Formats: sequence, C-alpha cells, structure tokens
Amino acid sequence: DGQVGSKVIVIGDTPADITCARAIHAFAVGVATGGATYDELARAEPDLLIRDLTDTRELLNQVAA
Repeated sequence: DGQVGSKVIVIGDTPADITCARAIHAFAVGVATGGATYDELARAEPDLLIRDLTDTRELLNQVAA
C-alpha cells in the first residue's frame, strides 16, 4: 500500500541478511559497508542495493515505493 510503516525492512551488509529478509517476506536492503562486497550483495538479489547510508533519501524513496 506504499506506506513505509506497513513493511518489514531488513537492512544488512551480508548475503545472509538478504536470505533472512527473504525468509520472512521482508523488503531486503543490502548495504556494502563491510560485511560483503557490493558484487557479493548483488548476487544475493536484494530489493535495493546501496553502497552506504550517506544518502538516506534514496533509501526512503525506494522503500516507500
């Protein structure tokens, strides 16, 4: 329904975090801040993949969509 509050969101920096999100049907956000590389996270196919959290506007826009 487009409301951020109605979604469960998992934000993580490893492919296991993406797997966790999938297991509970959550919106999966991969953040390449150290747990895994950007490419490793991309292979896990998160709903959103970002390099870091410096631009939270991008994250919020994507989650709200």
